[in-house]
Amino acid sequence: MLRAMPPDPLDRSMSALGSLDEPTRRRLYLFVRAAGHPVTRDEAAGHAGISRKLAAFHLDRLVEAGLLVAGPRVVAARRRPGRARKTYVPSGLALDVSIPPRHYDLAGQLLAAAIESCETDEEPTAAALRVAFDRGRRIGDAARPKAPSTRSLRTRELAMLADQGYEPVREGDRIVLRSCPFEAVARTAPALVCGMNRALLEGALRGVGDADTQAVLEPVPGRCCVELRPRS
Repeated sequence: MLRAMPPDPLDRSMSALGSLDEPTRRRLYLFVRAAGHPVTRDEAAGHAGISRKLAAFHLDRLVEAGLLVAGPRVVAARRRPGRARKTYVPSGLALDVSIPPRHYDLAGQLLAAAIESCETDEEPTAAALRVAFDRGRRIGDAARPKAPSTRSLRTRELAMLADQGYEPVREGDRIVLRSCPFEAVARTAPALVCGMNRALLEGALRGVGDADTQAVLEPVPGRCCVELRPRS
C-alpha cells in the first residue's frame, strides 16, 4: 500500500497565491486580515460591493486555499433564534515562495540555538557548528530508508537534499549542489554560514546512514559552497 506523501510547502504556497489572482477575492482576503475580528459574509459583501452569495463563494474558496478558516458563528438580534451567521478569520498561513527554495528561517533557528546552548568555554562558532550538525543528523534520520541498500540510500539522499533546497546533481562520484538555501546570509558571513552549512550536511549524511560520503567546502561561483565526495 502506497503511503500518501506530505504536502509540499511550495505547492501549497503556489496554490494559495493562485487563489489571490482574482481581484475581488484578493480584496476580501486583505479585508478579513485587516478587520481584527471575525468577518461575516454580509460584512465582506458590503466592503467589496458585491452580493452576499458572491462574497460567500469567494470566502469559501479562500478557506479551501488555506488562507482563511471558519471563525465563531454569531447570532444577529434580528435573525430567528438558532440561525447563526458564519464568520471568517485569517488562517495564519504564511506565504513563502522562492525558487529555488531558501531556508533563512533554518539559519536563524540554528544561530539562536547556538547562542542559547553555548557553553562558557565554547567558542560561538563551535557552538553553531555543533548545533548545525545535530540538526542535520535529525534531518537525515527522518529520511533514512527502512531497508537500506546502496540504491535506496542514494535515492533517499538525493531526495533529502532536494527537499532542503540544494538542487543536487550527480557528477561522477560527487554530488554537486547547484543551489544554497542560505545564499543571502552566506554572502554576509561566508566563513560562519558556509561552515554551518557544511556541518549541517555532514550531520545529514550521518543521519541518513551514508558513512562513505563527506561534505567538503568547495566554493564555486553560482552554486553552493559545499559538495559531497567519497570519503577517502
